[in-house]
Amino acid sequence: MKIKHLLLGLGLILSTFSFAQINTPKTTKALYAVKEATWCGNCGRYGLPNTDTIINRTNNNDIYLSLHHSSSSALYSATAKDLYDGFNNSLAGQPMFGANGRVFGAYSVNNINAIADSMNNFHMDTNALINAGFEYTFRNDSVIVNCETKFFSAANGTYRLNVYLIEDSVYAYQSNYDPAIPSGDIYHKHILRTGVASDAFGDVVATGSVGQDSIITTSFAIALNSTWDTTHLHLFSAIWKDNGGSYEYVNGNDQGLRLIDTTAMDTTSMDTTVTDTTSMDTTGNGGNGGNPTGIVENLNSSEITIYPNPTSGIMHIENHQPVSGNYSIMDLRGQVVKTGIIKPSSINTINLESLDKGVYYFRYGEKSKRLILTQ
Repeated sequence: MKIKHLLLGLGLILSTFSFAQINTPKTTKALYAVKEATWCGNCGRYGLPNTDTIINRTNNNDIYLSLHHSSSSALYSATAKDLYDGFNNSLAGQPMFGANGRVFGAYSVNNINAIADSMNNFHMDTNALINAGFEYTFRNDSVIVNCETKFFSAANGTYRLNVYLIEDSVYAYQSNYDPAIPSGDIYHKHILRTGVASDAFGDVVATGSVGQDSIITTSFAIALNSTWDTTHLHLFSAIWKDNGGSYEYVNGNDQGLRLIDTTAMDTTSMDTTVTDTTSMDTTGNGGNGGNPTGIVENLNSSEITIYPNPTSGIMHIENHQPVSGNYSIMDLRGQVVKTGIIKPSSINTINLESLDKGVYYFRYGEKSKRLILTQ
């Protein structure tokens, strides 16, 4: 069964951004959240450091949120406030730590251990009951999102979907974080900015009895705040079960596919000739180096190191920065053939064995690097 449910926003014509074959993974990911504020001294002392502890304890395998609940916090979000207020056992004060829609409480070693254990027990690499895959694009001052909610098993109840925007590398004050930083200004991570749905817990995508393998497709479009940096914005979907006004976290997915908005590209002077890569000079010394796309190689090795290059299929991406980011790999037609997330301060392995040999481009934010696949 396939149900189509279309939501329009901002008067945008979403038909110009059509559905591709959206990948809906069968993983089940936990959702960590900490309620904090930039003026909160205990958030600087306990909130941020223990978020890093949780990430390490869960091997950076799940989804992590910083919820600035107070309107006087420099990073306040109305969505963050509404989301936290709807959690089970929501408590006053900050920092407050929680997972999967439940607040465990203020900082204590026991609470941090309990949250890490809860998340690790929740996480499954396979056998998800429900999940939502998505693709998105930034167009002008907006984001457009196409979603596919898939029920891998039959279910009964009311289910809601939202896709949230989180931002990394947000430079702002934080009270009591590090005495060695006199200004108190630091780079914040995992800042929840907003959701694309009309409600913090999402719009209803299914209610009543839902059959196995049912798919609901949904589209959203919202305006972006001009202060947000789209190179550091990441999206994730979340499915919530609405139990009459209380919300049960079901699953989340942070592996959406970012599409390049070709309507915003100037292609009048672009050479779109498709080159036969079997006879291409891949040394980088002749002609245009096999680059009919016009993409400029400007990825700094001090930020990202890629090796081996050329490769027969397995490539390692070493991120020297303490922030994560989305990557994409494009062929010489400008088509995105692979996407994913580069984890912070880590070596990430990418398997390209399914691709044909030839020249590709690795895109990370606004930076690019040519890849040569020799298999």
